[in-house]
Amino acid sequence: MSNGYARDLLRIVIAQICQNMDCEGIEQSACETMVDILQHYMEELGYLSHSFAEHAGRIEANYNDVQLGLKEMKVSMKEMMLFHSQLEDMPFARAIPRFPLGQAQKKRRVLTSPDALPPHIPLHFPPFPDKSTWMNSSLYIERERDRKKLRIRKNKEREHLEYNLKNLLTDPGNSIHSDIQTTGPLVLEPPKNKESSKKSSTSL
Repeated sequence: MSNGYARDLLRIVIAQICQNMDCEGIEQSACETMVDILQHYMEELGYLSHSFAEHAGRIEANYNDVQLGLKEMKVSMKEMMLFHSQLEDMPFARAIPRFPLGQAQKKRRVLTSPDALPPHIPLHFPPFPDKSTWMNSSLYIERERDRKKLRIRKNKEREHLEYNLKNLLTDPGNSIHSDIQTTGPLVLEPPKNKESSKKSSTSL
C-alpha cells in the first residue's frame, strides 16, 4: 500500500517537472518509465547514504552521507547545483503526510492494587497478593504426648522396618541374598578389649 502511494507521488513529481519544462502532456508509458527511473535512483541513493551512515556508526544519514552516495553514483555536485540554480522553486501540488503510518499503540491497562503501592514500585508491576498470604502467622506444631500412643506407634514403625528388611533378604533377585547364600551366615565377632590383648601378650 505504501509502495503504491509513493509511486503516485512520483507521478506528480514527473508531471510537475514536465510542466515546468513547458510540456503540454506526457504519454502514460513514458511517465511510468520516468517514474521507474526516478524510483530506482532514489532507492539507490538512500541505500548508499544509509550504508555510509552505518559505517560511521550512526543510524540516520546526514548531508555528508548523501554527498558520498552521489559521489558513489558518479553524480557531479557542481552540475547538480548548477541545474538547481536554473530552476524556479515550485511547491508540491499537495500536502504529503508522514508515511508509512505506524500501528496505533494500544493503551496498556495498569493493574492497580486496592492498597496504595509504595513510591519506589513502578505502576506496571503486578499488584501485591492478599495480606493473608504473606503476613506472619503463628504456627502450632502438634505433638503426641500420650505415652501409650507413642509406644504403639514406635512398635508399628519397628514392625514395618523388620518386614521390609525380611523382604529384602528373602528376595531371590537381590544381590544381598545371593551373597549370603554363597558366603554363608554372617557372624559378627565382638570387639577385643585392649586389656585382654595385653594380658594375652604378657602371658606369652
